[in-house]
Amino acid sequence: MKCHAIHQIVPTLADGDAISSYTLLLQDVWKSWGFVSLIFAQMAAGRAASRASGLGRMSARAQEGDVLVYHHSTGCDAAEAFIRHQAARKILIYHNIAPPEALAEAPALAARSQRGLRQLRDLAEACDLALADSEYNRRDLEKAGFTRTGVMSIALGNDRQSLFEAAARDRPRGAAGDRTARFLCVGRILPHKRFGMAIEAAALYQRAFGPARLRIVGGSGEAPEYAASLTRYVESQKIAGIEFMGKLTDEALAREYAGADVYFCPSLHEGFCVPLAECMFSGLPVIASAHGAVPETLGGGGLVIGEDDPAMYAESARRLMTDPALYQHIIDAQRARCVLFTRASIEARMREFFMAS
Repeated sequence: MKCHAIHQIVPTLADGDAISSYTLLLQDVWKSWGFVSLIFAQMAAGRAASRASGLGRMSARAQEGDVLVYHHSTGCDAAEAFIRHQAARKILIYHNIAPPEALAEAPALAARSQRGLRQLRDLAEACDLALADSEYNRRDLEKAGFTRTGVMSIALGNDRQSLFEAAARDRPRGAAGDRTARFLCVGRILPHKRFGMAIEAAALYQRAFGPARLRIVGGSGEAPEYAASLTRYVESQKIAGIEFMGKLTDEALAREYAGADVYFCPSLHEGFCVPLAECMFSGLPVIASAHGAVPETLGGGGLVIGEDDPAMYAESARRLMTDPALYQHIIDAQRARCVLFTRASIEARMREFFMAS
């Protein structure tokens, strides 16, 4: 690649955000290759903000001969700034946009998604290359009119990988007698994540098989009414053991993975689903619905359920909790899969695309 700088543009750079963590990893990789690499963010918060420049500084600091990389996951002004800039080469990394109809309970987010889909068509005309973090997402790019596309999965940096691998070493395997089964969900508290189904599955497990708890980790600020409806449901049904943990640091999140027996992913729409990769590194078996890119990300690991039935989640959890051989088989399959989500793997993949010309 005949340039001296590769810069990134993101709507938000913040601690604990999957796309932000990936953006920081890419910057580290490109700097290790000898490139100048800046991150321009429309908004920045937490420790990550120290590595961001404001979007308004891009015109002064990003030169015409530089490569610009934009991470697209929602509608925002950052996309417009990227389209307007006269870079030598423009590359899109596409992380999927949730369908607006899936966000009906969060109208502000639905409007942003609608804008993001419109911008995707404009981005197709501006970009030399578009990379998606799953084949499922790459097909969206083709439909939007991109002519050169590829797949480059999200990866975890070495520090985050080590953090989650430590969780695997700390976890006792399977159930012990009548010990409480420990379930976990991770993600922003949004309607299409369907945390209500996970809550119902935990309640069914309690009634049919024994004591269980469910911890839900993720921020609720984007759809507060939906989050409040989940709390009201738990209270009205008197379901024990349901805990909303809020957004956590990576260190606290790793402890949650270490303290769980089974991970529930009932989401209706995912373009990749980073928590699944975190589960793989953490040695936590996954039970997931067969929607979006979830089966692709798991790649044969985990238990994928074809029906949207909380009873099947409860029954599958019971199978895992009472069958040590199956439990270990799932962990081993996931462990083999997560090699694709390491820094070494993503560096090799990046060289194919970024250094090709």
